[in-house]
Amino acid sequence: MGTATAIVAVEGVLADQASGPFAASRPIDNGVKLVRSLEQMGFRIVFLAEGEQLAIVQNWLQVNLMLLQMPQVVVDMSAAETITWVRSVGYDLTYYIDANPEVCAEAIRSGVTTLVFANPSYARPEFLPDAKRTIKPWSVLEQEIIAQKERHAKDGRRSDQRERRFAD
Repeated sequence: MGTATAIVAVEGVLADQASGPFAASRPIDNGVKLVRSLEQMGFRIVFLAEGEQLAIVQNWLQVNLMLLQMPQVVVDMSAAETITWVRSVGYDLTYYIDANPEVCAEAIRSGVTTLVFANPSYARPEFLPDAKRTIKPWSVLEQEIIAQKERHAKDGRRSDQRERRFAD
């Protein structure tokens, strides 16, 4: 067969679309590292950009991946259609990589070795870049500082406290 091929879903593996329109998406560092590693190992990468305008996706990939050395293939198809197409053109389909577990289950059912890309920095809602953060009022911070100082003063593990305790 030919060159090993990996299908990589752009959304969720390479691009974080939580911030708005695709063109403004931030790259996901670990996804970018993964694609660059595959490229260095000689993989042909087929980028799956379902529902996005291909010209915008190609531009985003060039800007954020700094132009891959191997020829890029960007498709706007479903995962199942992409798998069928990759096989029909004779590519040696080795991996399917996506952040959507349901789509990955479909790829597994079609007989493709599949990697579920789960980025831990987004595992909890408060880690999301657009998470709502509240600022503690100054009075709460002052109360916390006072409470910490009081606990520190009463801590028996402090050397000056030990001396007082043994002197009694």
